Amino acid sequence: MEDLSEITGPVRAPITIRIHDYLRDHLFRDSAVFPAVEAMSVLAASASSRHTGLDVRRIGNARFLRFLDLPPGVTSLEAAFEAVSGTDGSVTASLLTVKKSGKTTITRKLEHAFCTFGVSAELPPTPPLDASLALDGICVSPEHERIYRDLVPFGPAFQNIRSLHVTRSGALAMVSGGAPVAHDGPLGSPFPLDASFHAACVWGQRFGGIVGFPVEFGLRIIHNRTQPGTDYIARIFPTGTDKETLLFDIFIYNEDGLLHEEVRGLAMRDVSGKTILPPVWIADSGEDPLEPIRRQCADLCVIELGTVSGACEKILSGPELERSASMREKRMRSFCSARLALKTLSRRASKNDMKTLPAQINTMAPDGRPLCPRTDGGAELFCTASHDSRFAIAALSDRPVGIDVEEITERVLKGQEHYMQNQEIALVRGHPLGEMKASIRVWSVKEAVSKASGLHIVEAWRRSSVQEIKSDATVIALDGTPYHAAHAVFDGHIVTIISL
Repeated sequence: MEDLSEITGPVRAPITIRIHDYLRDHLFRDSAVFPAVEAMSVLAASASSRHTGLDVRRIGNARFLRFLDLPPGVTSLEAAFEAVSGTDGSVTASLLTVKKSGKTTITRKLEHAFCTFGVSAELPPTPPLDASLALDGICVSPEHERIYRDLVPFGPAFQNIRSLHVTRSGALAMVSGGAPVAHDGPLGSPFPLDASFHAACVWGQRFGGIVGFPVEFGLRIIHNRTQPGTDYIARIFPTGTDKETLLFDIFIYNEDGLLHEEVRGLAMRDVSGKTILPPVWIADSGEDPLEPIRRQCADLCVIELGTVSGACEKILSGPELERSASMREKRMRSFCSARLALKTLSRRASKNDMKTLPAQINTMAPDGRPLCPRTDGGAELFCTASHDSRFAIAALSDRPVGIDVEEITERVLKGQEHYMQNQEIALVRGHPLGEMKASIRVWSVKEAVSKASGLHIVEAWRRSSVQEIKSDATVIALDGTPYHAAHAVFDGHIVTIISL
């Protein structure tokens, strides 16, 4: 890429783009196209080489206007770099090619992408780390092979999502820095951001009904360059829709929770004219299996344990860190998941507070019971939390409340005489739901009663008595006073909630 003279106004100069083999893995309709992330890298390298001191890691007003096709067998493309200097020291750069019209000598300029480097726009507040690590909801987690076969059909070099979890609240992905095949430009490895675009695309296919490609963004800040061979955590926040455009913010962290990149106002749009559609299996049904539970509380948050990374330890308060100091990995994951759920509820109850540091939100009382402190000075609500092998779940209520989540297994048939009274044993053994399904409801409701009442679990077994069991509700008496509990069953798990 040749050097250019100092910019004094709009200038254009030829550049040669080398077409490395890995670029042919970036596809549209099975044909190779130059990736948006690579276009930014080319423009950044050209801009920084000609404008000393330009901060190319602050990028604004990016547009990706049309694909740059990569013809088979071609090892390089002749293009042009056009730049305009702003009065604020920024540089707006465009990637251009020239196309001939048929056999004539008439040519026309094609602009493929442009963006502004060195933008001085004020950076919006970054979400607290716990908000980025928490993905509220029951996840869809397509496997790597299915993502890149059915949803984002790219070749191996651009298959850099290692794991992906998607709920209506966004997407959380572990992404790879990729192999060291891309040129080492000033923006770092292009692969983590590209894989984050894939995650946003999957979210759009599930909840937006479109196969979206990135067409623009408002701001990209590179705080720390991503590196090949390193894994990163990508959090994708849906921020709204504009007609047929899906809008996102993206944050990319390393595995220790250090922010590397952020993209604000990413717009994803169908560029196929609706000829490429999402597969039927990814579409969201619109049903919420937890709706019966939500109706019984002021707010609810569910976190899948599989979404929680080691960076979660960074969000713990002093008492939480002390409590978790001796925990092994499995127990620590459950503990962190419950803290994420409780901190999520705490923030939402505090007028959606996104300013308080996560370590300043303590969700654990001295006796170990869960807390959901209000950071806005409002009166605290009652809260409760539970976890099993897959989920952590927490709820808020204006009354004493208890919640329990359990994997439905036959283990509840063992030791029934410990947690059931004789009449309860008789009730489950003759129950239309079957003994195991009836027993799991007895076990779960007594766990919930223990949390709502503050009784030790053994005391709750002794002082409570299940009187009626239905698929979605159970009547239980505590010290002779009857209460109604609600159940929700999904994916082999049951959630029970009760208010006293």
